[in-house]
Amino acid sequence: DAWLDLFAAQMARRDVVQSVVLVDYDDGLTLWTVVDAGPFDHDAVAPVYEQEAILLRSVPRDIDLRIVNRGELRVTLEQWLPAGRVLFARPAGTVASA
Repeated sequence: DAWLDLFAAQMARRDVVQSVVLVDYDDGLTLWTVVDAGPFDHDAVAPVYEQEAILLRSVPRDIDLRIVNRGELRVTLEQWLPAGRVLFARPAGTVASA
């Protein structure tokens, strides 16, 4: 779907975003955006929320959006994040290009 590709491309431009994963559950789609920010750093994550709001207004179907902040996890990301289709993954040690 083009809207998924567009969302992943938008997230790739944000240094705080580490990955975007789509999970197809029995009751619908969930789009997980993984960020790496300080615990409860709402300013760092605000652009992600803004982009999600745009997505919700433009997608042709219902989708659940989730943000997981690695800085707030008490377990590994692999223990937290369900398996799904990776739409974007930032290579370790890199940042978004301008």
